[in-house]
Amino acid sequence: HPLSAKAAVASLKKYISDERYNINLHDLMHNETEKLYLELNDNNFPVHGTFSPDVLVKRVQKHEALTEILLALMINGCYWGNDGHRKLWLRCLERIANPSGERSGLNIWLKLRFYPALLLLYGAGIASIAAEEYNTFSALLSQVRIRDDITEEPTIFHLNTVGVMEQTVGQKLPEMERHYTPVSD
Repeated sequence: HPLSAKAAVASLKKYISDERYNINLHDLMHNETEKLYLELNDNNFPVHGTFSPDVLVKRVQKHEALTEILLALMINGCYWGNDGHRKLWLRCLERIANPSGERSGLNIWLKLRFYPALLLLYGAGIASIAAEEYNTFSALLSQVRIRDDITEEPTIFHLNTVGVMEQTVGQKLPEMERHYTPVSD
């Protein structure tokens, strides 16, 4: 049965505190990452068709709901984890930051595929800074690679608000019409 975010975080905290549970921690992170990755597909988020603000809102909400558990794990992991756990967080982010599916379609929908990875990067990054885990923060930005058919770049060059949703698109979200940075807000 599916884990709730609260139950998943409780498991993570148990596993992260004792090296005897390293395999359990790995499996928890891997399973939640794969579960999210499999949901972020062209059937759930088609890249063809027309844009509408209503569809945008529904997709953003669906991305956020699907990302909830892994985001909670990444936040807590990057806050409570140590150097030995860092590779777990990097692997999770890299997997989600490299979505499968068609490479052509409506640019707005193609870019929005990266929204779950941006959420993970924001949450993990803020948690790393709050815990003074600056090496983890740096690794999230520089060691995770985003690939396409031609290039491979670190997240710092690709996972940003404009790379996910342009300002004018983000302003179509509820109560964001007048925001200069709607995606960050």
